Amino acid sequence: MRKPPFHIGYLAGCYLILVATGCVRHHQSVRVGDYEVTRSDAQYRDAVIRQYYPSDSRNLGLSQLIKAYTYAQILKNHGQEVTEKTLQTEAERIDLHTKAPEALGRIKAIFGRDYHSYLRVFVLPNYVQHALYYDFFLKDGEIQNSTKDTAQRLLELSLKSADKFENLARTNGLNVGHFSISPQSEMKWHFDNGVLGPSSPGGEPREPEAADTASNGKTDPVLTKLRGLEAGQIYSHLIERPENWMIVKKTGERRGQAEYSSISVPKADFDTWLSSETKKVRIIASG
Repeated sequence: MRKPPFHIGYLAGCYLILVATGCVRHHQSVRVGDYEVTRSDAQYRDAVIRQYYPSDSRNLGLSQLIKAYTYAQILKNHGQEVTEKTLQTEAERIDLHTKAPEALGRIKAIFGRDYHSYLRVFVLPNYVQHALYYDFFLKDGEIQNSTKDTAQRLLELSLKSADKFENLARTNGLNVGHFSISPQSEMKWHFDNGVLGPSSPGGEPREPEAADTASNGKTDPVLTKLRGLEAGQIYSHLIERPENWMIVKKTGERRGQAEYSSISVPKADFDTWLSSETKKVRIIASG
């Protein structure tokens, strides 16, 4: 799955302005919306970066924190404030799911007993990059309503003219995809090279799941309904994927696998939305 872009663009421009005016060297902090990023925070972040890239001598900590706190401010602007409890929960998730406990231990050692700075400088950037894109942007009804309305309109047209499924997609500038469902597809499902099957147990622990995926060991009800379609029949509901809405038509059976065609309607464009939102966040030097 495509990872959310952790943008430089407008944010990097702000950082370059700060550098050019000497603010990084002559001021003690930078305000990003309602948040303050201190020189100490930037130094901590530089130390974290060097755990990952020991040969990189650039001081990128401040620019990374400006980006992270811009994301946090955008979340706050939309009623999704990142609280101390939020960060503590995220820290616990990192402890539980980390695949590099030794590296995490070295990062924690940077902060020593300064747990508050650990949450602000390491945990918050990790959290907001995921939360802004997956937990807010892709799920916010106000942002996604127009694309859902478009997908719903296409679904209704498809149900009336199932034999014109492919033509309907092309008329609206959309491609028709193809996938199959094997008898072993029982649990959370995903697309992998055109095959709809069970999710890999080695996936990212924070990987978002579709609204219709199964949980708690139960068979995915959508898989059951898709299998029950007759050849040429269209599933009567939209299927929400992390980055698009799907309209699905069963095309037949082949070698024990059910085969399908699908029309994918993209959700709202993140880059355009983020550019607009970042312009609402004031970034100024202080102290």
